[in-house]
Amino acid sequence: MKVLEKLFTERNIIKKLLVLIILVIVFLYFKTFFSIGVFYDETFLKRKFISNERHYIGSNEYGIIDIAIKFDMDNQNTKSVVFNFPNNSPKEYTINYNKNNLVGTIKNENEKIIFEENYDTVTNVMGQGAKFITDNTEIRVKKSDNNIGCYYISIRDIVSFSKARHEEIRGEIALLIGSILLSIFYFIDLVYPLFFFKVKHILSVRNPEPSDLYIKIQKISWYIYPFIIFIMLFYSLKF
Repeated sequence: MKVLEKLFTERNIIKKLLVLIILVIVFLYFKTFFSIGVFYDETFLKRKFISNERHYIGSNEYGIIDIAIKFDMDNQNTKSVVFNFPNNSPKEYTINYNKNNLVGTIKNENEKIIFEENYDTVTNVMGQGAKFITDNTEIRVKKSDNNIGCYYISIRDIVSFSKARHEEIRGEIALLIGSILLSIFYFIDLVYPLFFFKVKHILSVRNPEPSDLYIKIQKISWYIYPFIIFIMLFYSLKF
C-alpha cells in the first residue's frame, strides 16, 4: 500500500509540474505575442521606457538594434532620435517642431540641418515640395566577407519614431485565431474520436460506423495536428 501511495503521489507531483510548465510557456508566449513595438529592417524592436527615454530594442544576426527617442524636458517642441545599429557609431537627429506641430527642422549629430520644410505630422506625409531626404544618410553593416548590407535612415523614419505612430503588437492575430480553432478541433477529435464522423453522416446514415482506413488516418492525424499548431503559433510571432 505504501508503495502504491508513493507511486500515486509521485505521479501527482509530475502532473502538477507539467501543468505548471505548460502555464509558464503559455504566459511567456502571450507576453511575447502582445509585446508592443515596431518592425524595422525585418526585425521586431520591443518598446521599452528607460528614464525619460522611449527605446525600441531588438536583435538580429549582426547584433543589437536600439533606437532611442529622447525628450527635452525644458523644451517640449524638441525631440532627439538616436539610431544605434550593430557595428556602427550612433546616428542622432534632433527634431524641432513649430507651433503648428509641424516639423520645422531636423539636424544631425553635427548640427547640420538636413531637413527644413513643413512636415504634416498628423497624416505623416511630407508637405508640398518637401524632400524625403537631403543628406542620403546610409549606414553599412557587413553581412559577410563578400557581401555588405545597408541600413537606410529616411526623414520619414526619423519623424515616425519621434511620434510613435507606427507601433504594433508583435503577433499575427489571424494565425493565432487559426491555431486556437485548430487546437479546439484537435482536442474534440482526441477526446471524442467519432464526434465529427457522426456529425458528418448523422443525417444520411443510421448508426454510422467508421472504416478501418478512417480510424488509421485519424490516428495518424493526431500526431500531425500538434506539429501544424506549433508551426502556426511559431510563425504568428513573425520571426
